[in-house]
Amino acid sequence: MVILIWFIGLNWVVPFILSWTFALVMTYVFKDYVFEGFAHGMGCFRLVNEGKEEDEIGDKLEPWHVKLWLDWGGMALVGVMLYRDRPGKWDNTRVVRTKLHEGTHGIHIYILGFIIFGISYAGHMLWIFVTQRLRARRLRRLGINGEFPYNKHPYYDCWSERLARKRAGQLINIPPDQWSWGKDDLWPWW
Repeated sequence: MVILIWFIGLNWVVPFILSWTFALVMTYVFKDYVFEGFAHGMGCFRLVNEGKEEDEIGDKLEPWHVKLWLDWGGMALVGVMLYRDRPGKWDNTRVVRTKLHEGTHGIHIYILGFIIFGISYAGHMLWIFVTQRLRARRLRRLGINGEFPYNKHPYYDCWSERLARKRAGQLINIPPDQWSWGKDDLWPWW
């Protein structure tokens, strides 16, 4: 029973408290977010960038935020959704899709817990990375040099990302020529 209590505490309760603490500190101390209410069972915090262009965001945010928010639309933590909206610049469909996408990750985290979700998410991405590297090596050894050495991407083809894109009505199967970081890149944002 003690092990179960520790497991529940470390997998759901402590990450929930840390997620809300992070969001509230970033909102009320650093003023980087604005609390927008609740959606999809999560507290929604919108990034405040005052309509600045992407290359100007670094002026507003802490240095470690710059890389995170230049390429991402949102992020789900335990009970917290952080997302980016540029009122007057982005159409509202994008924001709704981002909220649905991150809300799906929130459901995954609620069901599996933060630790198990993180292990399964990262584990599947690592599995795809390793198998794609082995596939490319095997193709080179056989003398097959195709245009795209990799046919799966660790981020785009991760189980959680595919489910989130499906629920949000986004493109599920993203071909290598549409990968944001190039057809030969298997390191999306790590």
